[in-house]
Amino acid sequence: MAFENKFRGSSENLNDKLSFYDEILNEVLSRFPKCKLLDIGSGRGEWLIKCQQLGIQSMGIDNNLSMFNYCSDKGLTIKHGDALEILKTFEDNSFQLITSFHFIEHISFDLILEILDQCKRILVPGGVLILETPSIDNILVSSKSFYLDPTHVTHIHPEAIKFALEYLEFKETNYYLLNTEKKFNTSQHAFSRLYNGVGQDVTVISRLEHPTQQSLFDANLSWIKNLEISKNTLEILSEYDHFHDIKSKNIDRLANDMNMVNSQIDHLIYSYNRIFNSKPVKIYRKLKSLVLFLKVKPIKVIKLILPFILRIKFLKKSYSKFLGLLLVVNEKYVYKTMKIPLRTKKNTLQADAKVKEADLLNFFNSNGRSREILSDIKLRSKIK
Repeated sequence: MAFENKFRGSSENLNDKLSFYDEILNEVLSRFPKCKLLDIGSGRGEWLIKCQQLGIQSMGIDNNLSMFNYCSDKGLTIKHGDALEILKTFEDNSFQLITSFHFIEHISFDLILEILDQCKRILVPGGVLILETPSIDNILVSSKSFYLDPTHVTHIHPEAIKFALEYLEFKETNYYLLNTEKKFNTSQHAFSRLYNGVGQDVTVISRLEHPTQQSLFDANLSWIKNLEISKNTLEILSEYDHFHDIKSKNIDRLANDMNMVNSQIDHLIYSYNRIFNSKPVKIYRKLKSLVLFLKVKPIKVIKLILPFILRIKFLKKSYSKFLGLLLVVNEKYVYKTMKIPLRTKKNTLQADAKVKEADLLNFFNSNGRSREILSDIKLRSKIK
């Protein structure tokens, strides 16, 4: 009992797991309103209590005396002894439902076949058989936790059980994975789901032939529609591979996009450098800097430029005076050495007047009318 409590889990935890069968129990009750149940390996009796609460007449079998006494103290109907021997004591067609939870892994496969044959005998036509056992598809179960219980004997492959039931002429058989580990809040795409995301147990459900009953596995039945099946190892691996294939493609696409962006950035940097280092932009930058400087520090600009302007003006005046002096000295020296009369301002004016007079004579002598005007002017000058 202590081992059961520690490793099987509490009754509350077990009842939570047994809720998987609520819908199929309702389906069985709809087919057999006066249903009789036989449970092989009843343990602490949680399943017997659950079925009794639904109005099912329930009986259990267990060869563990502690379990037998525990169930008896709770008022449950239970037989103590070897399962196969007790099965042989029942009459044909005695039960509508036979169940066994985590029992068949404790016995040899040959004994399993004998028990299945007895189950077929004592089930009514259309009767249902449910067998739950640890799933070898779960890596942690098959490689580790299965061996936690030293009384475990046989790894059960659900296909082998299905074949045996079909061989014994059960009409239809299916199996489902269940009881995924819920305490691990693992990401949907984490690799660890391979260990804790796969169903820990497998249930094999089979039905004997009935001439009028609908198939127990008809897709339109409520229990089939609402069935919460755990995933197997291959499904988890396929999801993991599919997710990482998509992720890898997304990474490749992002890498291509990054390469394209880098190429565009390189092109933009190249274009920017060409424009930035071009002569027009350099001139513009200098002008902009100058304008900004003038706006920000006009007084400083004036202080810097004013001395320069004054120096230029002073140099210009000095240069003009020096040049004038040089011309005077040069002119006097040339006229003196070359013995050319020095051209004074008065002489220059007289020479210019003569030139102008000659030009006027030439102009007035150019035609008859002009000569008449010139004669008239001279005559009037004499009269005065």
